[in-house]
This record gives sequence, structure tokens and C-alpha cells, in this order.
Amino acid sequence: MVFLVLPLVAADQFTKFLVQTHMEPGQSIPILNFLQLTYVTNTGVAFSMFRSFAGANTFFAAFTALVLAVVVAVAIRQQNSFSPFMRSAFSLVTAGALGNLVDRIVHGHVIDFIDVFAGAWHWPVFNVADSCISIGGTLLLISAFAAKQKSNL
Repeated sequence: MVFLVLPLVAADQFTKFLVQTHMEPGQSIPILNFLQLTYVTNTGVAFSMFRSFAGANTFFAAFTALVLAVVVAVAIRQQNSFSPFMRSAFSLVTAGALGNLVDRIVHGHVIDFIDVFAGAWHWPVFNVADSCISIGGTLLLISAFAAKQKSNL
């Protein structure tokens, strides 16, 4: 688990460092006709949800730390019964949660910068950690669904 988590957290933090040191908040840099880098900060959760209430960053930092502790405890306790697929999924979720938790503690907000769009429509700006959480969560759901299907056979 550690072999996947540490490089992903490092990649997340490095990309955020590059954004902070080479861009101004609110600045956008076009990359492709559907992708740009846009430096924004976020005190809410993934994809800027729930950022508008007072104390959001503190609440989500505490919540993330609690969820992270549970995920790590389950992963450690069950690691021998997990498939490599499940271990990868837990590692992705753990890396994403850790990456954003570091931001909340160090900066008081999460740094987001990946801006995907089509015309005037924009997906909420996100980061590498958000991607890890989304992909890992999706893999966990797929695994749970596959296990349920297998048990119904």
C-alpha cells in the first residue's frame, strides 16, 4: 500500500507546488481545447462542494483525518484478504485523502488546478488527490459490485 501511496502524495504535492510557484490565484493557462490549468483554492470537499460554510476547512480536515484513520485501519487489518485490485483502490483513496489533508493543514485550503470544460461548461476544478479519491472510490464500488455478483452465482 505504501509503495503506491507515497509516490501519489508526492505527485499531488509537487503539482500543487508548481501551481503555487508559477501561477497567481485565479489565473488560467490553456493546455488543450478542453483543458486548462486554473489556480483556485477550495475549503470544501472534492470538486468544490460544500465550501461556502464557515469553518468548512477545519471540519473537512477533521473529517478527512477520521476517514483516513478508518480506511488505513481496515486496509491493514484486511490486507491479506484483499486482492491486488482492492489494495490499489484503498491506496488511491488513502493517497488522495492524505494529499488534500496536507493542503488543509499547511495552507488552510486545498489547491485545485485541473480545469476540464466544453465550451462555456466547466467541470469543477480539481487536483491529483481528487482524481485519486474518485478513481479509488470507483474501483471500490466496482469491486463490491463484482463480489456481490459472484456471491449470487
